[in-house]
Amino acid sequence: MSIKNFWMDVLRSAAILGVVMALSHIFEQYMLLFSSVDVLTASLIICFEYIAIIVVFVWLVYRFTRSVARNWIDQVTLPDGNIVEVKFTYGRALSYILMVSMLAGVIVGLSNTIFIDIMGYDLFIEGNLNRINEVKLMLDGMAGAEGSQALIADYNKMFDDYRELILTAERPSMFSNIISYMSNYMFSGGIVGLAIAYFARRNVKKNVM
Repeated sequence: MSIKNFWMDVLRSAAILGVVMALSHIFEQYMLLFSSVDVLTASLIICFEYIAIIVVFVWLVYRFTRSVARNWIDQVTLPDGNIVEVKFTYGRALSYILMVSMLAGVIVGLSNTIFIDIMGYDLFIEGNLNRINEVKLMLDGMAGAEGSQALIADYNKMFDDYRELILTAERPSMFSNIISYMSNYMFSGGIVGLAIAYFARRNVKKNVM
């Protein structure tokens, strides 16, 4: 793989990763805000799904990086006529992961905006409020069983503030959604990329040897 094909691979890998992450995020949004499943069951399902998608994210990023490192071949002709091989360094591997993660975040942000538009922003707000009410009723029952009126008052204040925040918040634009997810995925990719870039290259060296 030459440096010219490097960026094509970045786009291909980002598209695959972005679609997988977007489907995961849409599933989480649907289960939590639009499904008829109770909040405890929905939270449990999302918890297991979230753990699984983290594993998938790390595995895909590692697989993509290892493939690029293994196929990397690029040469530069110096002014004196000598040909020097450009190595696929740790820094290039890390930058590859950051670019793939960032572009995947763009896809997730775009898909999230489209999903909310399709479902309806009003239903999105309503789903948030319904889940808040479910949690509030559950905690009210637990606090009432313990006979703590002060605790109930604190819960009511907290949920009222959160409800007011949701109702008064401006609808995020597509641009702000994309920027938010892009930065989040770039940060996540950078964290796991510090290790993945090292292990992917070490694995390639062992295979070459």
